Amino acid sequence: KWPTRTNSRPETLAIVPNMASENTTEPEKPQGKGYATPKRKQQEQRRKRPIVLDPKADSKRRRAEARVKRQREYDAMLSGNDRHMPEQHAGPVRRCARDFVDARTTVAEFMIPISVLALMVMFFLGSVAAAVSITGMAMFVFMVAWVVESGILVRRMKKQIFAKFRSEDTPRYIGLYGFTRMIQIRRLRMPKPQVKRGAYPI
Repeated sequence: KWPTRTNSRPETLAIVPNMASENTTEPEKPQGKGYATPKRKQQEQRRKRPIVLDPKADSKRRRAEARVKRQREYDAMLSGNDRHMPEQHAGPVRRCARDFVDARTTVAEFMIPISVLALMVMFFLGSVAAAVSITGMAMFVFMVAWVVESGILVRRMKKQIFAKFRSEDTPRYIGLYGFTRMIQIRRLRMPKPQVKRGAYPI
């Protein structure tokens, strides 16, 4: 018989390294949070600490800025500079309303002087019936003329403004703004008039 052939080479066993056996040590975590817990009193003091470190210096700075702003606005009202005009007078719509009023000689601008004159007549000549009667009649005529003229001018002013500017750009009380300017004496108006009498704005 023929001899049986056997595999003379020894079997090789695959040795898989045990990963768990390796030394995989993790870094040690620091114990605690690294600082002492502040006391409650310290936390309250920290919350009460003012944002401004020097209140006196900050107050002084604010007063200086407000003074500079007031002076700049006052100069703008004298010169008509719209860039630094106060908010209640700023804008091209209010500028147009002021020019509309300042270009006209109205009965309303004499309301305060005539009222003062009437009071003086009533005070010094109150015992004279004729003087009191004439003064009362003159004041009645003046008041009627003032109301009629102011109503017409305010309506014309609003019509002109609405034709020149968009409705959303027009302040709500532009009519009242023009009316209050009409009853002011021209020389005492602020902002100062920037147009002459008769120079009607387009």
